[in-house]
Amino acid sequence: MLATALLIVGGLAATWTLWVHVLRPSHDLLRRYQKGSVRPWALITGASDGIGKAFALELAKRGFNIVLVSRTQSKLDACAQEIKKASPSAETHVVSIDFAKSDFHAIRKTVDDACKNRDIALLINNAGMGTLPTRLHELNDSETQQAIDTMQVNVVAFTAVLRGVTPHLVARDHRGGIVNVSSASALHGLPYNAVYAGSKAYNNLVSHTIGVELKENKIDVLSFTPLFIQTNMVRAKANLFIATAPAAVNACLRSLGYESRTTGTLSHKLQSLAATIYPPLAGEMSISTMKKVRKQALARMAAKAKKQ
Repeated sequence: MLATALLIVGGLAATWTLWVHVLRPSHDLLRRYQKGSVRPWALITGASDGIGKAFALELAKRGFNIVLVSRTQSKLDACAQEIKKASPSAETHVVSIDFAKSDFHAIRKTVDDACKNRDIALLINNAGMGTLPTRLHELNDSETQQAIDTMQVNVVAFTAVLRGVTPHLVARDHRGGIVNVSSASALHGLPYNAVYAGSKAYNNLVSHTIGVELKENKIDVLSFTPLFIQTNMVRAKANLFIATAPAAVNACLRSLGYESRTTGTLSHKLQSLAATIYPPLAGEMSISTMKKVRKQALARMAAKAKKQ
């Protein structure tokens, strides 16, 4: 009896996995969000590197114009040029702002202004930062400032962007989308990175809540909670456990319009499931990984200081 039940559950799980990751068609996001004949815009924060840049390139390829919001003007300009080269018909607009050094109202106004006279149909709320892995009670002065900046970017700026852009999505009176980039640490915690994990839990819960609020406005809201992705923040080679940014982005966009939260790639979903089933093992592995990341980061900082 038990064996039969387990067989049925396993079969259903396998069927569901096959459907979600292989058979289920991804929404044509341009067709889903375009209003009339006007080419829609996607506004992407943290757009000049890593996941944000991958979202920008992919959405431009899918027919969206792109508003790029990030800190460094030179990186924004380079990203805009790369988009133009890959997708010649796509328009771009760049906005340089340092979320860590700007207050809520300045951030809200900046993104609000960027939305004016543009048909913003999709928000990728991606800008974020983390801290050097350290136990919370052992943060030194520099690391404490990192933690403060992390809360500013991941909580205050994250919320200000939603406050600035969402009214434009609602005012379109047409289907639109929001992707809030969180992290699997929002679900399982991340030892040696407590402030980062807490801020990402905030992102995930806010995303879920506004998803309910905006359902009547036909706004698809998706919380993206991936594990490790090969970016400047995670300096490691892509492998079975670490996804490339383009692969993670494509997996995320496959879920937009279907789900309220996704971990993205199949590998990340399986890792997240394992962490849910046996949290102690996940905690031990996280500690080991974070200690390694800290050691590598300190070595890079020492090498950089030596060159100077």
